[in-house]
Amino acid sequence: RDELTLGFELDIYELGQQLYPRNPRVLDGLVSAYSAAGRHEDSLRSVARLIELEPDNQDALYNLATAFTYDGQGEKSLPYFARLDSLGTPFAEVPMNHASALLAAGRLEEAARQAAKALKLERGPARRRPRSRTIRS
Repeated sequence: RDELTLGFELDIYELGQQLYPRNPRVLDGLVSAYSAAGRHEDSLRSVARLIELEPDNQDALYNLATAFTYDGQGEKSLPYFARLDSLGTPFAEVPMNHASALLAAGRLEEAARQAAKALKLERGPARRRPRSRTIRS
């Protein structure tokens, strides 16, 4: 996205948020636009609000969990990974990143279980991958 397009997109989604503050599509668009603009904290706030509205939104849960993991805040990511695990998420990226966060937290046995789950899923049939947003500082 060029700067003009991104600025226009941000303006539209921010207006949408004012008009429809509880609309999941608007919040999802804000997550993407804020991420593209490098507005890390705004993106995190938007994805957290999206999860409040849609607690089973696997893409939002995954994006927030991985954002915390990449930021070195693995402990904060663990409840979101646990929620994804409870939903039976079928893609290998979730348990692999969960294992990474658990490893960083010193929870080795749990990390090993998640890594084994990731390997098992990777060998299974192809499934839709999570829509990942790059939410990094």
